[in-house]
Amino acid sequence: MVNEAAQADAGSAQSSYSRGVLLLVLGAVAFSSAGLFVRLIGRDAPTILFWRGIFTVLAVGLFIVWRERRGTVRNVCDMGWPGLAVAVFQ
Repeated sequence: MVNEAAQADAGSAQSSYSRGVLLLVLGAVAFSSAGLFVRLIGRDAPTILFWRGIFTVLAVGLFIVWRERRGTVRNVCDMGWPGLAVAVFQ
């Protein structure tokens, strides 16, 4: 019985490790392809930075909502003014 539990923990650790490696590779591909898309846009730097900021806010916001579910508003409020200031300036 103890051996089965140890095997289950090892399988879970391997699954977490594999998921981490996959996310790392996907992140690297996403960041490395960004330059290509920026060149295709053909706009000035302030416009690109504006839209990059908008999409970053949307992506991070959706991730937080997915991760926290019903606790999203509470967690954002728990950051306080310093946390909100950092989020706005980011």
